[in-house]
Amino acid sequence: MKTFPDCTHGLVAVWLLAALSGTVKAHSWPEEAVRLAPNSAIVGKPGYDRAHDPNGSAGFLISPNGGSKQITPDLKLVRDSQQKLIDASYPEFPMLSVARGDLVAIKHCENGHVSRADQTNPTKPVNRGTIYLHGTTETDLTDIKLMEFI
Repeated sequence: MKTFPDCTHGLVAVWLLAALSGTVKAHSWPEEAVRLAPNSAIVGKPGYDRAHDPNGSAGFLISPNGGSKQITPDLKLVRDSQQKLIDASYPEFPMLSVARGDLVAIKHCENGHVSRADQTNPTKPVNRGTIYLHGTTETDLTDIKLMEFI
């Protein structure tokens, strides 16, 4: 399995049933994704999550500027400026193109709540570090709420 030396917290391999188009960033985040051949060799160019902010960037906000810092039922999945995504939306960080059933490897980083769960907060439940990736062919997320994915 290929590893990524600049990301100290590992590589997660998952089967996606559809194209990877976006994720919600929190204390875990994808750095990049690659499509894998059946022998685990990397195929093609890497892709990135929707509206990717490079590691260390302070450009991501879970709610719009001036909005609540809490997750509420009416909070949209993406900001108004990001609702309709096309291949040219973020040319320096293109989306990964995959087909149903392709194997995808995610270069994933996190702040210790998964890899050091017993040290950071031993009172939290087991499996609190489970990561879900949602693939879709739908690129217009105008009416999708964050709570529909949680």
